Amino acid sequence: MKNILTILVTVMMGAAFIYVPAVSFAAEQTIEPETQQELTVEQIQRNQVVETAKSQVGYLKGEGDDKYTLEARALGHSATQGWCGRFVWWCFYTTDNASAYYDGMFTGSPRKLIDWASENDLLIDKSQAQPGDILIKMYEENSPHAGIIESIDSDGTIHTIERNHYKCEDGVYQFTRPAADYFIRPQYGM
Repeated sequence: MKNILTILVTVMMGAAFIYVPAVSFAAEQTIEPETQQELTVEQIQRNQVVETAKSQVGYLKGEGDDKYTLEARALGHSATQGWCGRFVWWCFYTTDNASAYYDGMFTGSPRKLIDWASENDLLIDKSQAQPGDILIKMYEENSPHAGIIESIDSDGTIHTIERNHYKCEDGVYQFTRPAADYFIRPQYGM
């Protein structure tokens, strides 16, 4: 009787091992490889930009020019445009995703980003926003401010990474924003 039970348990365990891979194989076959690859490339680019922005949280400018301004100047770009926009550009540029931002050109101007996004049908609704998209908040006197979306809660609260003057220090900070005026979808995957 003991031998029969041993054989029965062994057969049942073997059947379980055969069954599990068959289910896994069937699930893998339902995803189109081309679609999976395209989404993966876009997500990798988004993650690169967000992770680079996150790596700068806590950076404080100190005296003189900051590294984002110096990088722009080294490439021959004017550093007279907004701090916030230069930081956003830098996150795309240093991750080799510059082509997704402002057609691969430099701008630190959030206003120019809004115009570019409008002309290229890249303005999106808040409900479509994802990590790696650009958020523009308008302040008094119609002054725009740019940041990178880090994450979005299920209730729509947006978490961003921005270069800003906050608590008397110019640096890179994480913010929580219930709303914004513009959401821009960079041209990832181009």
